Amino acid sequence: MYFLGYILYKKVYIDFFTSPLSRIPGPLSARLFGAPYFFAKLTGQASKYLLKMHSFYGPIVRVSPNEVSVANTEAIKKIFSTHKFKKSVLYKNSITLTEDIFTTDNEEFNKMRRSQLNSGISQHNLVGIENVIIE
Repeated sequence: MYFLGYILYKKVYIDFFTSPLSRIPGPLSARLFGAPYFFAKLTGQASKYLLKMHSFYGPIVRVSPNEVSVANTEAIKKIFSTHKFKKSVLYKNSITLTEDIFTTDNEEFNKMRRSQLNSGISQHNLVGIENVIIE
């Protein structure tokens, strides 16, 4: 009985009211459990589900208790340009066997790898090979 009370307390009070994501709009079911998005991913309908959610709730939508979908270019730039936002544990559970630039949550490792790639994907170098890419 106490366990059920704790689960209810955690889901309703902590996840729903005090979570940092509590101000982000989204369906009640997504805020508490995330089941609709899970089933949409499971059935290959995640893109359609997210499109529907964004058309109803706007450019930033809460799709599960710990997951947000962003369909706003400026917000995405802000998220990716700061180190304030940590990667989800989903990156750790990927199929790669070694740590790489996409799966790491280690800032020093990520900084090292980015510096190795930056010259190759700089705006200047991309403009230089644009005609090759277009062909």
